[in-house]
Amino acid sequence: MFLGGYVRFIDYAPPMDWSEWWSRHSETVWATVAALIIAVAVGYYFWLKAEKPKHLGWEVLTSDRIIQVDEAQLRPQQLKMTFDDIEVKQPNLTIVRVGNSGKKEIRAADFDGDVDITFNEATLKTCTAARWSDDRMIPTLTTYDYIASRVSLSPLLLNPGDWIDIQCVTDGPLETPSITARIAGQTKSISSVVKRTNLDRAWMILIGVARCELCCDAVLLR
Repeated sequence: MFLGGYVRFIDYAPPMDWSEWWSRHSETVWATVAALIIAVAVGYYFWLKAEKPKHLGWEVLTSDRIIQVDEAQLRPQQLKMTFDDIEVKQPNLTIVRVGNSGKKEIRAADFDGDVDITFNEATLKTCTAARWSDDRMIPTLTTYDYIASRVSLSPLLLNPGDWIDIQCVTDGPLETPSITARIAGQTKSISSVVKRTNLDRAWMILIGVARCELCCDAVLLR
């Protein structure tokens, strides 16, 4: 009897009034659509930005002591190294590569100053631009009497994939130098040279989808 009454209730239920439903939920629907459009636009913007990054990168190719034998095993008269007639105690050779690791050219005018390579504890004795990727490049290095541990690379045009190897001879602890630079329109701060892979692109897409879902959930939970 109860089941029959329940069935009759379903059979004779009045049809849904869509106009009333729309009047109640139209704001939520429009807000959801707007959130989806914004999420897609933001995701597309970051995708384009990731596809053509503007990035100055660097890496240490080698960093070794010139004398590999422990000083305690050498007698003073056996080996002595000097630079400009000044004896050096712990000579090191460090080669730093600076280059355009992005996908857009970096023009000389894009630099807000030089690219500074600084050793924190060791003293810079000499440096030179050892190699570069394009023979038409003319790298210029500057050292300072008042900063004995820094060398600066002057701004120049770096097309995608261009690089310059800077060879530094230091005296003191073996260390990795710090690199500082600032360029217009950079998509991320200067860091070790890395290549963007398909996995990175897939990760960017997943982030965009997650942002879209979070926007929709935030709207629907109101």
